[in-house]
Amino acid sequence: MTHATLEEFILAICEQPRWRWAARWFRLGEIIVRAPSIRNASNTMSFTNSSMRCPSDIEALGCTGRSVRGPASWFGFDLDVGHGGTRQRYRTTEDAITAARQIRNALDGHAEIRLSKSGIGVHVRSLLPADLRLSVSDAARMAKDIAEALNIQCDRSVLGRQAFWLWCRDPKPDSFKLIEEHIDD
Repeated sequence: MTHATLEEFILAICEQPRWRWAARWFRLGEIIVRAPSIRNASNTMSFTNSSMRCPSDIEALGCTGRSVRGPASWFGFDLDVGHGGTRQRYRTTEDAITAARQIRNALDGHAEIRLSKSGIGVHVRSLLPADLRLSVSDAARMAKDIAEALNIQCDRSVLGRQAFWLWCRDPKPDSFKLIEEHIDD
């Protein structure tokens, strides 16, 4: 698998029972990759070409929700626990889950709540209706508006990037644990 393209790697991941859930959220419009061979401060890079070779030392993989046609397919919220600025984090995972449920309720259940890659933070993702063609920046604005209206403590920079990890090589026991499912129409 070391010479697979990013798309092939994602497809192989999503065939595995532990990662099948991620198929709903992976989009090939903008893929984010973390690998030691990526030589920058965060060892991360985004790709808009899914036929690029997947690094053999890949540690984490995600995306921004940008579809291959350009508009956003989903938007999300990152509720940090124990790190980030004091105004941007929650004291406990349970506190973050409570806030995530506020978001989900405001979206009439059209949001999935999962623990983050660390198994401590909380991510909320909501699919956009197919006929609603929002740019990623408009989807980010919508997430920021919802967070502001509900007074949600969340990482505003992630809301701007709309980039979320969906897989990691060495998951922790609660990495990506499902809390609440997305209700579909």
